[in-house]
Amino acid sequence: CTSQGGKCQDYSVRTCLAGYEDNKCGGNALRRCCLQCDSSCESDHQTWSAGDSDCSNAGGQCKMDSNFCNGQFQTGICGGPAGRKCCVPGPGGSSSGSGNSGSTGAGYGHYGNIMNVDTTGASPNTSRQDRLEQIGVPASHKLAENDLSRLNNYKSQIEEAATAKNMDPAVIAAIISRESRAGNTLHDNGYGDNGNGFGLMQVDIRYHTIVGGPYSTEHIKQGTQILIDTINCVKNKHSDWTAEMALKGGIPGYNAGCGNVQTYAGMDVGTTGEDYANDVVARAQWLRGQGFGQGTSTAGSSCTVHPYSNTRFVGDPIHVEDGFRDSMDKINTAATECNVRVYITHSWRKVGEVISGAIVTPAKRSNHFVGHAIDMNVQRPDGTLCNSSCLRGQSDSDATCFIGKVQAAGLTWGGVWNTTDPVHIDDRLNLNTAVYDTMVDSLQRACQHIPMT
Repeated sequence: CTSQGGKCQDYSVRTCLAGYEDNKCGGNALRRCCLQCDSSCESDHQTWSAGDSDCSNAGGQCKMDSNFCNGQFQTGICGGPAGRKCCVPGPGGSSSGSGNSGSTGAGYGHYGNIMNVDTTGASPNTSRQDRLEQIGVPASHKLAENDLSRLNNYKSQIEEAATAKNMDPAVIAAIISRESRAGNTLHDNGYGDNGNGFGLMQVDIRYHTIVGGPYSTEHIKQGTQILIDTINCVKNKHSDWTAEMALKGGIPGYNAGCGNVQTYAGMDVGTTGEDYANDVVARAQWLRGQGFGQGTSTAGSSCTVHPYSNTRFVGDPIHVEDGFRDSMDKINTAATECNVRVYITHSWRKVGEVISGAIVTPAKRSNHFVGHAIDMNVQRPDGTLCNSSCLRGQSDSDATCFIGKVQAAGLTWGGVWNTTDPVHIDDRLNLNTAVYDTMVDSLQRACQHIPMT
């Protein structure tokens, strides 16, 4: 492979522009030879892509058919030669999660932060699985709670898959909870959903070739990759959606297919129970607080506020909660793209402590209390600072560039609030009352040793 200019790689997770050849790489069957694509090849593909609109409108991606496709290749709707086909992702999860649990009585990658996704929770129909009196978000939390002991049996496998695929383990765990009640609705052979869904994540055998056993790490990785492919499909289909919107849209796409995700408000229409996304999101948010994923574990006295640094940050030392690190990376990227630096004046805060130099009265439910906020000035390329007055005026081109990109990344700038706080950036975690209150209680007890800056 390498002697002809190719590269051996896992074809199930990497698209190769020129296509793959088999039997030229060592290792397992997933390692295949990605053929070299020179400037002429790249030019051809750019020309061919002009004829890809029908595929894009179908929620698919045009590529050479030797590439992996988590779904089905369709012909005739891509530009270029006959071997260039449209991969349209099929639904990943076949199961409705409609079986009874048996109980009578619960920023990863570039896919957005599940804690910032809006949700209405479970429908009355889904709530009836466990004979619950609650509906909505409380019902989703209880359904996940009822599955928690079983989910913990697979926690190490979920975390391994999450690390391999750079996906939030809470989202994976929530899908497993919804699809198979963490394995409780599966038959002895690992199948559910009238024989169409396989394993914990109920991978639909009508669209996908089974990988691994029903409870295996390989199976969880496969289901997670299907979810990722669907999220990316939703991103392509709705290019104006934020990362959090695409994350939420990928979840019902896992159940009913990317093509079913027509609008943000109506993404659950056509899913099992008409609530798939909203229920899974609410379960994932609750599971974050039970140790699935960084940032919100309340077990014991674990402190998840840690130092943070990056290439575009200067000023005071930074301490943020683990769940905010992805947002900090986005802020760093925004600063890089605008050629500015972020001069930190404040990050982690302890309840009851006096903040010297505050330009506004600190909020009672501040995201600083959970390590999900920073206060800053913008340092221009010449080293001068755009401070609170400058930021409030919104007339500095360097600062305007930076703030615009921060907002485009899905974060909130305090300069748009009724009581403006132009030095403030956060992720609005405090809008999720249940999660915020739990985190304040846990972190303020566990992180008293972390200094305020």
